[in-house]
Amino acid sequence: MFYSLIALALSLAVAAIPAPSEHLHGSVYLQPAESSSFTKLIGETPVADATTPQLLTCQTANCGSCTSWLVNNLGMSNCFWAGSFTSVQLVDPSRFFAPGVIDIAPENCINWLAIPQQGICYNIVGATFHQFGSFNI
Repeated sequence: MFYSLIALALSLAVAAIPAPSEHLHGSVYLQPAESSSFTKLIGETPVADATTPQLLTCQTANCGSCTSWLVNNLGMSNCFWAGSFTSVQLVDPSRFFAPGVIDIAPENCINWLAIPQQGICYNIVGATFHQFGSFNI
């Protein structure tokens, strides 16, 4: 009886532990936003048609106050400075990129973290990021 009670308690404890995110990179990871509060684009915004892939780097959580970057001609293993951003979204209506091809980094072009899917706003948890690039084409 006592053994059954312990087994039940352990099974409940294990079930309560959330599964690790596939996007973890140490203590820094991407958290899909509950809702996007996309408000406006700021700074220099490139003009693009509706099918050109763009990366939104945003100063506030939930993709608010964003700068848009054209990402269809990044080249391989290039690192681009984007200012400080705490949320990010890849807008790629034509599916130019496979998932996980566009990466972001906190600084010094190291510790890259892939953006897993297009069309989803991701809040960056654990750091402020400054750079983007493409390394998995």
